[in-house]
Amino acid sequence: MIREIEKEQYFYPEVKEIVSNSLESTEGKVILIVGQPGSGKSVFMSQLYDEFKKREVEYLTAIRAEFLNETDSPKDVYELFTKVKDVDKPKVLLLDSLDVLAYSRRRKLQEWLFYIDNLKKIKRMIVVCASRSFEAEHLYPMNEQEWSEKIYIRLLPDEFIDKVLSKVNYDYNSISSEFRKFLRIPLHLRITVEIIKNGGDPKNIFDLHGLYAKLFEVLKISTEEMSLLMQLSELMIKNRTIYLPYSLIGIPLLNKIKEMKDSPGIMGIVQIDSRNQRISFSHQTLIDYLSALKVLNENKSIADFVVKHGQSLFIRPTIRHILGLLRILSQKRLFEELEKIFFKKYFEKKIGFGSAEEKSIRLHIKTAILANMASWNNPTIEEGKFLLRLFNEAEDGQQLMIQFFNNKPTSGWYEVLKEIYILPILKKSDEEDIKWRIIISFLADIAKDKLYEVLDICLFLLEKQKHSITLEWFIRKVSDEISKIELEDTLKEKYTQVLEQAIRKGIFSWYYEIVISCKRMAKYSPEKALQLYFECVLKELKNKNSKIISSQGSLTKSFEKILPSLYEKVPYETLLTTTNFFEQILVNNYVGKKRLWDNPNELLYSQHAQRFGLNAFYEWYKNKILEFCSSLTEPAKQIIEKLEQSKWESQRQLSMLCKLRNIDFYKNDILDYIRNILKSSLENSSMYRQSELFIRTIERVFKAKVIEEEEKEEIINEILSLDFDDDLQARVWIWEPLHHIPEKYRNEKVKQRLKEIREKFNFEEEYKYTPPIESTGVKVAQPIAKADELRKKSPEELYEFLIKNRDLKGRWDLENDIFYGGVRELAQEVAKVFVEDLRRYREVLIKLAKDSANDEYISWFFIEVSKKGINEEYIDWLIELVFLVYKRENLQREIIFTFEKVREFLTERHFCKVKNTLLEFSKAKDPEEDKFFEYRKQGYSNDALTEGINSTRGSLIPLAISLLHKFEDNLLLEILEKLSKDKTISVRAVLVRYLPYAIKPIGWDKCFELFSNAFEKGAEEYVECITDFLRCVPQNKFEQVKEIIDKIWKKRNGKLGIDYALLMGIYYLRGFVSGEDLMNVFKDKELIEEGKEECFNLLANQVKFKENVDKCLKIISNLLDTNFLKGRLSILFMQARPEDFKKFVPIIEKIIRKPKVRGEALYYTLEYLEKSILFDPLEVFNLLENLLSNVGEDFYNLRDYIPASHSKAPLNIINTILECYPEEENRALEALDKLIKLNWEGVNEYLYALDRF
Repeated sequence: MIREIEKEQYFYPEVKEIVSNSLESTEGKVILIVGQPGSGKSVFMSQLYDEFKKREVEYLTAIRAEFLNETDSPKDVYELFTKVKDVDKPKVLLLDSLDVLAYSRRRKLQEWLFYIDNLKKIKRMIVVCASRSFEAEHLYPMNEQEWSEKIYIRLLPDEFIDKVLSKVNYDYNSISSEFRKFLRIPLHLRITVEIIKNGGDPKNIFDLHGLYAKLFEVLKISTEEMSLLMQLSELMIKNRTIYLPYSLIGIPLLNKIKEMKDSPGIMGIVQIDSRNQRISFSHQTLIDYLSALKVLNENKSIADFVVKHGQSLFIRPTIRHILGLLRILSQKRLFEELEKIFFKKYFEKKIGFGSAEEKSIRLHIKTAILANMASWNNPTIEEGKFLLRLFNEAEDGQQLMIQFFNNKPTSGWYEVLKEIYILPILKKSDEEDIKWRIIISFLADIAKDKLYEVLDICLFLLEKQKHSITLEWFIRKVSDEISKIELEDTLKEKYTQVLEQAIRKGIFSWYYEIVISCKRMAKYSPEKALQLYFECVLKELKNKNSKIISSQGSLTKSFEKILPSLYEKVPYETLLTTTNFFEQILVNNYVGKKRLWDNPNELLYSQHAQRFGLNAFYEWYKNKILEFCSSLTEPAKQIIEKLEQSKWESQRQLSMLCKLRNIDFYKNDILDYIRNILKSSLENSSMYRQSELFIRTIERVFKAKVIEEEEKEEIINEILSLDFDDDLQARVWIWEPLHHIPEKYRNEKVKQRLKEIREKFNFEEEYKYTPPIESTGVKVAQPIAKADELRKKSPEELYEFLIKNRDLKGRWDLENDIFYGGVRELAQEVAKVFVEDLRRYREVLIKLAKDSANDEYISWFFIEVSKKGINEEYIDWLIELVFLVYKRENLQREIIFTFEKVREFLTERHFCKVKNTLLEFSKAKDPEEDKFFEYRKQGYSNDALTEGINSTRGSLIPLAISLLHKFEDNLLLEILEKLSKDKTISVRAVLVRYLPYAIKPIGWDKCFELFSNAFEKGAEEYVECITDFLRCVPQNKFEQVKEIIDKIWKKRNGKLGIDYALLMGIYYLRGFVSGEDLMNVFKDKELIEEGKEECFNLLANQVKFKENVDKCLKIISNLLDTNFLKGRLSILFMQARPEDFKKFVPIIEKIIRKPKVRGEALYYTLEYLEKSILFDPLEVFNLLENLLSNVGEDFYNLRDYIPASHSKAPLNIINTILECYPEEENRALEALDKLIKLNWEGVNEYLYALDRF
């Protein structure tokens, strides 16, 4: 491991963060460091080790998995840490190269992961592992491991690369942009520095094989040395390993390597591990480069090479290097090679005189070639024509086309395919054609590289195509990509045009898409965005089905996401357009949320904590108008004039408010307004609309220097001359205006007039302005005295305070904006004080209890006790309190809840005292009748059980049953018997719900008697409780319940059918009924379907129990055979145990053959197969093959359930077979090819990760 490049080391910022978090953590953690080959995982781990050492971590162990011997045991490491598990200090294990075990020693890997899981349980234990991304994501059991955290190694930043290259006097900017990406991987940077130091120039390098070609050139490796390296690479390919043991190398070759070990060129490329007796290259990709050179030097074809090596996944990276070298050396040979792969039949020659055998090239090999072609940055016209021929003429052309475009071709391919493939398809086809959809996806991916062309295509499609989901996705994706970059002037208008057309043609119809598009348009054409936004808002307001105030959002509600940014760019146009908008939607009276009532008091002068919909919109507009018109520019004057000419009073008053901010200019208009008001018929109620503006105008005029003193005196005299008999008129036109005149103008005449009005109309002593409409949001009622204040009072003072306030009503304190609750809130607060100090307050409670007028306090006291309980010493006192109040019906339920809370403290003596009280409660009036029926008619979801448990008699049942566990007393049985015959269904529902808990104290027979009483009427209302009781029947009492079962059976077409089916399922599992009896349940045409589903779900859930598996699977198998299956098969595989895999095999085989029922279960079936792979990998693979051979549309159903195609399990199963069963490689590769054909989720990522970049 080389930590430095030219004496520079990149320090990963995550290292210190991991160490700091680890040392602070008290819990055990397992962290996985993930990165691609050569990305610096080992350096990262070594920096972690240094940092932990620096922090003086005492218990620190570091291990590189690749250097572990067969005898090294993870158990030893585990035991090392368990010895110090109780020491309160950090404990750290660093485990590098975990992926090495994933390939060659999987059983050892499983053992390590087992002990890692156990280490996590140790306090302050931190385990940090490192692995390649591919193994972490795809290799079992690595991909199933639960990590506390995954940290992906970041690649080298440009600043570090530039710093390193400057050390060797090289200009970083002279390298191609594509090659710069390679340099972000530490290994590539190291090789590049080596090239530069040896006199080479990497500026014309574009890819990895170019890098290696240049490296070998500058290292001046001899022909003999190169031959030796190629032999090593061939051995690695043959044995499919990146570490070549001495045992696999011939002695002559091994001797040659040892002879050349001092050669600087060789030693820079080959790594000899004498300790473990193995050889490797400095990087895995050298295997592929050297193997590719060998193929070309020996004049072998790609087809020869892939067939020779069994078309394994291991050789895919080598193909990439062969193609890269061919593109450089000979395009003619490149096309010949591609022709052999894609168009010609390949015949493998046999030794001796046997005839050649025809071999088909696997799809994953073809996909590897297409993926590599897709990555070419500068494809030629000839390569484009070959691709076109491939798509059109090859036997599997459409599949190859899909695979090519699925591998994200570079934007360079657009130029060579534009005229011959892309544009013709776009012009002739539509969304129905998969080629059209694939091309659309490709164009979306390259949008940022081909802006002009893609925008032209967008406009063409918007003109040609009707609305479609794919087109909507395409325009949105293009818009998203372009929004991230700055456009040239020539493209701004085109981009804006695309967004505008997408909205106008309804491609974008969701409000959020319109909002985002308008915001993006605003960046380049705010005027267009403004106009389009308001057109869409008006359309929304006219739509009868739209809601402008909803949790889903609306265009109208979204004004604050668009208009503020537009206002910054074009303030005048924004306000002018908004003014025109409100001119259209204001109305004379309230007609709903989609129009705005022209009410100046609400729109201009009200104060609200929060506004919604159009009111919030207008509030923003009003504030911006006033802000804009505060500076009297020419545009501001035009706005004021436009508002003045409005037909709506609110707008005209807004114009006057703007004038008041510019009183020097509009002095005459303002004085004329005041004079006109004072000369008007103020008795007319319509004049009240002017009152708020009038007092604001008066206030502003008297503060303005531009107004002459004589003019102010004239206004005062005019107001003083007014006279009214109506108090409201006097308040609005005399009292309030005179109070808004500054103090210095309130002469004796004014003061005398105010005094006269106050005395005449009994007005408040001191005037205080309040807005015409005001709200401050929802208020929670506050008690008039908080608990802290109540605690300060003596018991006597508290008693008097409570008596004084027992009729207290809620009230608003308008000055402080507080809502004080009434006696209810006070009772809630004082109950807390009572319960926390009963010794101090018990006499207060006794005194309160003696008068029923104080029941609110007593009720809340019992409620508080039922929540928090009391000490055992107060039980006698509590009973004394109960005796004072128990006959009051409004307190009985709370008393019962209180007894339930303190029942553990009740002794035989206590029980004897209260049992007659409990008997009285069984006679309580509450409930008088079942009310849930009526509530349901009103649209509520009330049910019998909830209603019963919240009633007096109903709440008594769980208390009586819990007391039966402590006291043997016939009175409790008498209570239960009485309530089992209760007149209300709700009380009997509670009895049935709690009867299972009574079986132990009173026995099955008595419980069944009570159940039989309760069951007689209304059982349909508490079906969920019936099963819970009847499932408890003892085996020797089963005959007793048959009569009840028969009654339920007769009503099986209703809700009771659910109980019937569930009970039959339970009795089958308990051995009371036969499998044939249960099958008849599923065949019963009269039985409610929900009952069959619930019974199946019961069986499916029960497979998680070893003792029930066989019984459950027997019925499920029969259901699959007879097509009577109801319920969710997915539950079966969610609960299935991998240990029972053998038993599930025939079930899975049947499900695979039933496309009508398997859909929702397929994903979970695959997940179960993956979990079972340790028990029988080959059988799991057999089932996977079977399943992939029966693919249908249900594999891709995204609407109804998680589709099978989203499962990663097939890839992980295939990978396990490839790794552990080399003899089954052909079958595994065939299955992989099927996944490729099916466009299975994650296949491309899986193959990409194999490619040893």
